[in-house]
Amino acid sequence: LLDHSPAGAERFRHEIAAYRVFVRHRPPVRVPRLIAADPDSRTLVMERVPGRVAALGRPPLEAPPRADVRATLGALCQVNLWRPQADLCGAPIDYATRMTRYHEFGLLTDRDMGDLQKLLHGLAHAQRQFCHGDALLSNILLSPTGPVLVDWGHAGWYLPGYDLATLWTALGDAP
Repeated sequence: LLDHSPAGAERFRHEIAAYRVFVRHRPPVRVPRLIAADPDSRTLVMERVPGRVAALGRPPLEAPPRADVRATLGALCQVNLWRPQADLCGAPIDYATRMTRYHEFGLLTDRDMGDLQKLLHGLAHAQRQFCHGDALLSNILLSPTGPVLVDWGHAGWYLPGYDLATLWTALGDAP
């Protein structure tokens, strides 16, 4: 589903920029090669990578095999340990605003909000880690040579554990 909002257009430009940076600063995981991009028509032409999507749906309709989850976790941990030399910041997340929005939607209780605000306050000076930013199983291709990460529109520097937390919430009740 194509996001036609100004924020969606910015994420698309950010994704193009990330793939271009990956040419000079290779990430520690496999990423498809960018062949061509046109931000005006929102077109990306990428290298075709053989493999299968780790899982579809959020949460997945069926629990993914443990080996697939292990491969995904390994790839995300490699990304999180990477310190790219290039600027891949993107727009930082306003965690407080996002938590407030989720609270207003009824996704967080008052107690959740209080706990998260304390946690966020305690992490105010924590060193950020590089993250994929959208660590969903639908953004992981499992190829014969290992995991391939796609959709880098949210890549940047986040609080430690952001990718793992995103994956955990996307897995739902899957073991």
